[in-house]
Formats: sequence, C-alpha cells, structure tokens
Amino acid sequence: PPPTPPPQPSPPPPFRACELLIFACSPMHAPLPAAGHEAVEVAMASSWGRRVHISFGGSAADLADELTTTRTRRFLFSGHINAPLSSHERKTLGFTKSGGVLELIEPEQLVTLLGQHTPSNGGDLDLVFLNACCSDSIGRALVERGAVPTVVCWQTLCEDKAARFFARTFFHALALGDDYGAAFGKAQLAVSSITARGRDGAMVRMFELRDPMAQTSDSKAPRAAGVPVLLRAGT
Repeated sequence: PPPTPPPQPSPPPPFRACELLIFACSPMHAPLPAAGHEAVEVAMASSWGRRVHISFGGSAADLADELTTTRTRRFLFSGHINAPLSSHERKTLGFTKSGGVLELIEPEQLVTLLGQHTPSNGGDLDLVFLNACCSDSIGRALVERGAVPTVVCWQTLCEDKAARFFARTFFHALALGDDYGAAFGKAQLAVSSITARGRDGAMVRMFELRDPMAQTSDSKAPRAAGVPVLLRAGT
C-alpha cells in the first residue's frame, strides 16, 4: 500500500470580529461592583450582540490574548486608574488577575500593547474608552504617542452613576450610526439632562459636567458628574 501521508497542521483559527471589547475590573482590595453592571448595560445598549465581548476582570496578558485572537474595533475599560494602595506614582490602569488581585503595568507597556492593534499597524482598534476617574493622562499618552486614533476618558473624578449613563449613551449612539464626535456630544447632553424629583416635588437636574473638586456657592446646583474629554490624534 502507498505510504500514509504525514498529518497536515491544522489551519489557524479564524479571527473573530468584535465591535467592542469590555474589561470590567473590580479589584479585591477596592471593589467596584458597578463595573460589571456597566459592562452588561453597555452591551445591551449597543445592540451589537455577539460582537461584544465582556471580560469580568482580566489581566494585561488577558487583554493581549483577546486583541491577538480577535479583530477588535473598540475597547472599553471600566475600573480604577492608579487604584488605592498602589506604589506607582504615575497613573495606570488597574487590571485584575485571578481572584481579583490588582495588577498594574507601566503606561508605556499599555501604549505598546494597544498600539500593536490599531489601523496604522494593520489592526482595527480605533477607539479606547477609559471609564475611570482622572484617566486623561493615560488617554493623552495613547493619542500623542500615536497608539490609538481616538480616546474617550475623564479629566477629573467622575460620579459612578453619571459615568455609567455616559458610556451607555455613547455606545448606543454609535450603534445607531453616529460617529465618535456626535456620540460624545449626545452622551454629554444625556448626562446633563438626567432629572429627579426634588424636595418640593418639582423635577430638577441631577448632574452637570463639572469638576467634583471645584467649589460652588450655589447650594442648589446639580451634582458634579465630572468632565469627560474626547481626544483625537492630530488635534
């Protein structure tokens, strides 16, 4: 009988298409239980279905694996920036390893990790959304060093409920066909338009987009939601 041909190597698995990758990181020593709820809310608001991948927790290595095996267009990080008890002086993302153990990586590593998967390097990643307090220093590093074309982040502290609503509105607008600028504007307006019933029974605005650390003399002013920013390469 003719010799048996050698086994052929299996073809590499096809890339999965992903409109949005979400990392919801709640470290054990500084829990953020709302991060997981936010991830689900954003996924449902986007209506992208299986093209949204959620990781409840995740390390930097997990992110690298996801981006390597999935053609990802957008990345949303919900968690801490430079979490409490960190010995790092510079701000960085607070990833979580198994069991909720906090993992911090140098900002330069994050720039390199994400930059490998952007259009300028043959990838699809064109948006990073850092839904975390005081995340603009990392956002600016990603844009200014050419790693990511567009970043949404927070220049100040941000109020949890307002930040969740902002992200949900932003991605819902994208799913309806808006570009990043229009979606950002709609999210700003949506947060500023949230109302609740006041003590006298009248409907009042809950939030305004200002720095929570800034003093105001108006005792009836809406709560400070924080200041979101949209950063774009070349602007």
